[in-house]
Amino acid sequence: MRNPFCLVVLLLCALSLSACLSEPTLKPEEIGDVERGRELFETSGEILVTECAHCHSLDGSIFREISPAPSLQGIAQRAGQRVEGLGVVEYIRQSITDQTFYVVDGFKDSMGTYKYKLSEEDVNNLIAFLLTQQE
Repeated sequence: MRNPFCLVVLLLCALSLSACLSEPTLKPEEIGDVERGRELFETSGEILVTECAHCHSLDGSIFREISPAPSLQGIAQRAGQRVEGLGVVEYIRQSITDQTFYVVDGFKDSMGTYKYKLSEEDVNNLIAFLLTQQE
């Protein structure tokens, strides 16, 4: 080993770089209101849209007879790996506001857009709720 000090400096630089490149870990409540997001997911509330739960399950099952949509169980772990360059929060946001940008393998783009039907606050609340969905 030439110089242990150089090795330590290189290791610290590598750790710093990896920390800069990774998405910061956000708590759901830092993004939105988890309970309000749950309400939006389960019911149509005061907005005139079909509730998310009509097509998406949270338990791993797929409602093929209603509308073939992927289960959102574990979305908090999978979302950051779907599209290169998008972290978990941005992937979920993009999926809600522009469903055509990425369609999960084995499914069709049948969701329709919610970009103009949900406020930014409601999108954040849905994201916060979905971040609580673990495997």
